[in-house]
Order: sequence, then C-alpha cells, then structure tokens
Amino acid sequence: MESDDQDPAVLVDAGSSDEEEAQNKGPNAYSSLLQTLCGRAQDAVGPRKRRKLSQPGTPALPNSANGHALESTLNATNDWEIAKTAPEDDVEAESSAGEESGSENEPEDADGDGLNDESPDDEDNASADPYSIHFSPAEGAELASKIKDAAASNWELHQTKRPGWKITRQTCPGCGVSDRVYKTPKDFPLKQRLRENISSVSFPPGAETSDVVSALFNYQDLLYSSRSASAPAFRDQMSLHILNHILKGRDRVLRNNARLSASADLDDEGLRDQGFTRPKVLILLETREQCYRWISSIMRYFGPEQRENWSRFESSFHADPHLPSSMPEDHLSLFDGNADNDFRLAVKFTRKTIKLFASFYQSDLLICSPLGLRRVIGDSDPKKRDSDFLSSIEILAMDQVHAMQAQNWSHVAYCISHLNKQPRDSHGADFTRVKAWYLDGQAKYLRQTIIASPFLTPEINSLFNSNALNISGRVKLQPEYDGTIQSLSLPSGIKQTFSRFDSSSPTADPDARFAFFSSAVLPAIVKAASASSSISPAGILLLVPTYLDFVRVRNFFAASTATENVAFGAVSEYSSVTESRRARSHFVSGKHSVLLYSVRAHHFHRYRIKGVKRVVWYGLPDDDVFYKEVVEMIANTVDEGKAGATEVGCRAVFSKWDGMKLERIVGSSRVKQMLADRGGDTYDFI
Repeated sequence: MESDDQDPAVLVDAGSSDEEEAQNKGPNAYSSLLQTLCGRAQDAVGPRKRRKLSQPGTPALPNSANGHALESTLNATNDWEIAKTAPEDDVEAESSAGEESGSENEPEDADGDGLNDESPDDEDNASADPYSIHFSPAEGAELASKIKDAAASNWELHQTKRPGWKITRQTCPGCGVSDRVYKTPKDFPLKQRLRENISSVSFPPGAETSDVVSALFNYQDLLYSSRSASAPAFRDQMSLHILNHILKGRDRVLRNNARLSASADLDDEGLRDQGFTRPKVLILLETREQCYRWISSIMRYFGPEQRENWSRFESSFHADPHLPSSMPEDHLSLFDGNADNDFRLAVKFTRKTIKLFASFYQSDLLICSPLGLRRVIGDSDPKKRDSDFLSSIEILAMDQVHAMQAQNWSHVAYCISHLNKQPRDSHGADFTRVKAWYLDGQAKYLRQTIIASPFLTPEINSLFNSNALNISGRVKLQPEYDGTIQSLSLPSGIKQTFSRFDSSSPTADPDARFAFFSSAVLPAIVKAASASSSISPAGILLLVPTYLDFVRVRNFFAASTATENVAFGAVSEYSSVTESRRARSHFVSGKHSVLLYSVRAHHFHRYRIKGVKRVVWYGLPDDDVFYKEVVEMIANTVDEGKAGATEVGCRAVFSKWDGMKLERIVGSSRVKQMLADRGGDTYDFI
C-alpha cells in the first residue's frame, strides 16, 4: 500500500539537485564532536562568535556548516519520498541549514517566528516547575544512584486504594511520593499561552482524574488501564501536557540563544538544553482517525494562526463515519472513520504556525502507528533504514494499546527498542549544547513513558515494567472489577461454568490447555454434536483467543478420529467475507454443529452470531466486553424460542496465568480464591 506520509529521510527541499546534496554531506557524530572541541581554541579569540545569532540586518548564520550526513544520501531513493506522494505546493522549501540538519538552535526563532512567548514570571518559577525539576536533575552521585536503582528496578512501593480502583506508585529509594497534586485545570503548570486556551479542557472531577494529571505533569511514567471511560478527557489532558513540554523546551533553547548573543563568558555546562535531534515527543496510535482526533485536540489548545498542509492532512487521515451506529461504542471509537494503520506524521511548531507533514528531523512531535514507524526504522534496505530521529525522545505516549496488541505486538516492541539510542550521524548537533545524559547514553532514564488501555494484559504490563525506567518514578492506575457476570442479560437458570487446569509456566500453558481441553471438554462437545439435527442443532460456539491455538484446534477437529463425526465450520480474522458468511449460515441451519470462532475475528468484526446454544471458551478473552457480547448470544436464542434455559450454557477453561482476564469477568473479590485453588476445580455461576 502506498503511503501518503512524510518520510524522515526527506530533509531538504524536494527541488535540490544532486550536486547540492553532495555538497551537503557531512562528518559522522564522532568527527563532528572532535571539530566542536577543537574549535574552542579558535573561540578564545572571539568567544562564542560561532554560536552568536546574527544581528538585525545581516543574514542568519547557520549553527553548523555540516548538517546533512545521512539525510541527503537517503533523499533520492526513498520509497515514500514526499515529492512523489504530495503536490509540490505542500512541500515547504527549507532555506536554513540549521533546519535542514535538524538542529534545535534555529535562527528563525530569533527572528520572531519561534515559540518564545515567555511571561515575566516563567523563569522565576523554574525552581517549582516540574519540567525544570525533571530535566535539570542533580548531577554526579545523586543522579547516578537514581539511574542505577531505575535500571535495576529497585523501587520503593506506595499503594493507595480508592473507591473502585487502586493506585500503585513506585519511586527511587528515599525519593518519596511527589506532593505536587493538580486538582483543577487552573493548577496545571502551563505556559501562559496555553492557560488562555484551557477553558474547554475536559476535566472530570474526582481523585482518579487528579492522579492521572498529576502523574503526567510531574513527568512520572504512567500505566493507565481504565482509559475507555474517559477517552476524550484523557486525550485532551495529554495534548496539553505534550504541548506544554514542547513549548517549554523550545523556550529554554531560545532563552539560552539570547544569553549567548548578549554575553561571551557563559559557562558551557549551564547551556546544555538540547538533544542530538529535534523531535522530543513520540505518540504511537493504531489508526489514522485516532491521529486526526489527537491533532484536532492539539490544534484547539495551541491555537495557531496558520495550519500548514491542513487540507492534505484532513483528506489523508479523516473519513466520515461509515459503520452502523448499532455497533458497540468501543468498536466505533476504534474502527469508524479512517481505520488505516500504516502511517507516520511529523509536526513542527512555531510561534504562529503548526506545520503538518514536516520532515522528521525538523519536527517537534511525531505521531505514528507501530507498523508505519517500523517500515522506516526496520527497512530491509540499510540505505533507507533510519532511527536517529528517535534518539532524543523525552515523552513516549501510547494510546489504545490493546488495539496494537490485537494487531502485531512485535511492531510495538521493535519501535520502543529503538528509542534513545546513540545516533549514527551528528545531524548538525551542537555537542556543547547537548544534555549530559544524552552523551552518557542515559536518556531513557529521564524519558516519560505513558501507556493507556481499557484493560491490562500481561504483555502490556511487561512492556511497561521493562521500558518505564523513569527516575521520577512510575504510577499504575488499575480499577477494581465487580465482574462482567454481574451485568449479563441472561434468562434465569443459565449456568456459567469455569474449569481450572494446572499449568507450570506461561510457556507450558498452550500444551497444558490443549491437553485439558482434549480430555475434559471435548467429550461433552462430541456428545452434544452427535445428537444434533437440522431440527434441533447443537449450536456449539467454540471461541479461541490466539490464532496459533485456533489453527491447532481447527486441525485437530479436521484430522482427529475423536471428532470425525462432528461437522464444524471456522471463522477467523483471516476468513474472507464469503467464507465467514457461509460458515455462519451453515451453523444457524444446523449443517454444522460446531463453529470455531477466533476472538481476534470478533475484535475486528463483532459478529452477532445466531443459533448459539452453548458457548465454550478455549481461553478467556482479554476484553471482558467480548465475554458479555458472546454469552448474551445464548439469551437471544432463548428469547427467540429456539431453546430452553436447560438446553443452553457456557463453559470456560482457565489457568493461574489468566488472572487478569478472569478478574474482569468474575470480579476482583472472587478471583483470588479461584486462582488459589487446585487445578481441576470447577466453579458454577447461575
């Protein structure tokens, strides 16, 4: 599929000639560092002359004459080159060498087109500002001790229970819990220009919202596993936080530029305000429509006078709703509109303008899908492969992560593994301005990682634990569950049975599950299927969560002598529309006694299958909403008069590794006992 997105390698004007590109090639990072250090001897004659901003009436001086090492070599050959996919008037000619190289020290900002809108008290309040506290940490032994503890996951645990949910805070030893709590929007530590635009911010009252926002603005890592109930509000709060971070970072650079211009005797160490490259925030999202919603929120709070490339963005990322309004709300939120999951977008901010489809190295914000980002950083052609633009990410935000897990989880892990690595080339960086922890390879310990999902899974939890290493600590917000079985709309007398099997480890679980299913569950399925007829179909719906297990069970039904008399159909996420329709039709008519149905197929399509009398869960679904929807298919059959309450039922198998799934279905108060008992135990709910 051809992408409409800007490629990170396209960093120079699309009209540049090959000769110009050759002249722009520069040294690698090590050579650039040597040049910078050697240049100090020359600076002794005219201190700081190299970095001074141009005076009014004179041409702007770039901060580096050699800023195009990797960028220009990739420009001509990239498959997603913007010049090939966008009208020429959508490509802004970058005239500044500093911009072409991705430098943060941009002459354009000094000429009044930057982000500097500093109010008189901004710098005075720096000692109480979370941004300044987090990104100006104590150097030496104290910082080294915190990084050592974070790297070893040596955390102090602080747990708080609220009505309906619990919060777990982890901090470096001796740091304690931050006392900076934000209860209303007026308390947010925002730049002045953002304060003027927060009247419309969605801020539901309550301790949960305050805990979320306090973690965001205090630069703590956050795992938020009840995101769906407050999706627009969370997106608005995140947008404010991200904008605030970008504005404060750029203002710090501009303020130091002004100081350098005014004085030649400033200490280098007090001016370390940059990373290797300009992009500071990465947002991973699953669909283009989600990206459109995030950009719309950012636009609302930033309030730009100009929106460059907005028409192109709207046509590429937004589509009118096309799904039936009767579909579940969470499904519409994820799949309605433009559901394409192959995209990447770079956004650049100036004082008056927001530019969409900026080149990656000249941008402040990157919004990508895991697939779209991996196509760049994991390209099979080494000449096109590039991840240096991820070297200086200070905030990683991931929203609706459960949808990413339903796609290809390896893309997510691969993308995160490339964050905050030492770049291969200098990209015009001024190493005397690069923050010390970047040079020391410690940037990941100051990066804020934010993960939001409607529910928690072992994979999401593991991703957070292994990648959220912030020295400011981390926060987990988890709801307490009453249990989905409490809210089911079922006729009285319908039994739900949960059977536990023993499993020694997560890796041994698939084999143990299949063995238990074959010996303890399958005989009842075969017996019911044998008594099936077109007049009284068995109506057995067998749900399998993972595709590997689905293939294993399907092949077993097709080849085993135990199931040779069982007529069955199968619907997976890879079934065509025709195959799916035919399988469901045969199931309703009774031609097939059993329908194998993958949980991922339900995630993508949310079929309402008719004729269901018995539901068998080979494994519990991650999303408890799916459990509710599928089990209530039984109620529809009873309501239609096609089966009595004694003929229908639901059975699920689980192991101790299914604790998170089971908790959402049976409730937090019951799950501990069910997981503590021996394998082979059975629990009935009526």
